[in-house]
Amino acid sequence: MNITPHNETDRRSRRVKGLIAGVAGIALLLGGSTFAYWSQTANTVNPGTLNNGNLNIEALSSDTVKVFDINHNGTSTTVVGTANATDITSTATGDNPSYRYVPGDQIEIDLSATITLAGDNMQADLYLKPAAEMTGLKGWSFTVKVYDTTSTVAQIGSGEVSLSSINPDQALNGSTPLTKEHSGQKITVALVGTLDPTLGDGTGTAICSSTSTRDCVTESLDLSSLGLTLQQRTNPVPTQIP
Repeated sequence: MNITPHNETDRRSRRVKGLIAGVAGIALLLGGSTFAYWSQTANTVNPGTLNNGNLNIEALSSDTVKVFDINHNGTSTTVVGTANATDITSTATGDNPSYRYVPGDQIEIDLSATITLAGDNMQADLYLKPAAEMTGLKGWSFTVKVYDTTSTVAQIGSGEVSLSSINPDQALNGSTPLTKEHSGQKITVALVGTLDPTLGDGTGTAICSSTSTRDCVTESLDLSSLGLTLQQRTNPVPTQIP
């Protein structure tokens, strides 16, 4: 039989207690202590001011709408879309109730406005905005061009947009956007219309009456609800800076 001396047992007990106390102390240092970690704020780092741009369109009260007879001009008047025409506008709205059109007549309707486009990446389009899409134009068809008429006449972009209906979602300036370079400029939308009932609805079908030889007689095309809308284009996703 081995008998452990009493003093040896006490020494082992003290070592175990010391080890336990040491582990507890380390745990206390690791988890329960509050060190004063260093920190500092660099107040001189200033990103500056972020300035938003602007988009606006305002109709010109002096010549918001002008209507010109192109192919039966009695006087030589220079207008936006053609060299010679007769101004047949009788009121500020362009309405002329005494004028009667016949097949073969061509007119130009000029709608003018000033635009504001502020923004380095600003791109915008112009739209005709009726209350809803206007189909069946009573024998009329239109082509549209957009001009900068601030001081001289300069077409924005090239080509023209053809309208067999007045669609509120069709950009009038085509693929060429309006940008900040056009801000503050007088923009004129020139709609050249031709009365030709044989065009029908674009499919050869008469659109006003069943009497094809007198199609669209005594009809009226109400354009009083038309307006111009300036709409920002969706910007492309910018390239991520690494």
